[in-house]
Amino acid sequence: MTEPAEVPYDVHLFPVVRLKVAGIRAASHEAAIDLAIQQSADELPRRFTAPDSEYSEEFSHYLVDVVGDPQYELSRWFYSRDEPLLSLLERLVAWHAGGATDDQAIGRLVAEAQESLRFVV
Repeated sequence: MTEPAEVPYDVHLFPVVRLKVAGIRAASHEAAIDLAIQQSADELPRRFTAPDSEYSEEFSHYLVDVVGDPQYELSRWFYSRDEPLLSLLERLVAWHAGGATDDQAIGRLVAEAQESLRFVV
């Protein structure tokens, strides 16, 4: 069997960068997020080199394009295994693939997923 030929790829990395927006006064956590985004939107490019930004050494996701594919039909998205919701999804798929019918196990997975979804904005 011959090895597949190597092809050129363009890889887009989506690193996680922590930016602190201090002193936001809001009625809820979600409102605080919205206000922080609004307040920092114009200055985000500058903030990436500011002392209060920090490269977290992790990536949230990746996009891989095949060079020469103008319609991006061969492009693929990849996601970090560290993402909590993807971890739940992986457990659900493994549970289903194993042919399990344990209602308590699926109940625990659903409860954990519901708890995680409380924090999706």
